[in-house]
Amino acid sequence: MIDSHCHLDYEPLVNNLNEVISRSKAAGIKKLLTICTTDEGFHNILNIINKDDMIFGTYGIHPHETNNCNIEKDTIVKKILTNKKIIG
Repeated sequence: MIDSHCHLDYEPLVNNLNEVISRSKAAGIKKLLTICTTDEGFHNILNIINKDDMIFGTYGIHPHETNNCNIEKDTIVKKILTNKKIIG
């Protein structure tokens, strides 16, 4: 099973990440995809995906955040290519 949309960088998950990973594995989850919602939060996603082989991430801006962020297409592609575990 894959959790294809979680926010491991949000409270309370981020402060209990080891427990979340353990519970996920115990429940039979094989992969976690943590979703980036702000440009500023991307560094947190990069840190989290390195915590365990089962965690992958995305780069993106949530629609509610678009008024605060204007990102060029080339910047988006560059950020996605920073790590092979950023898959969206």
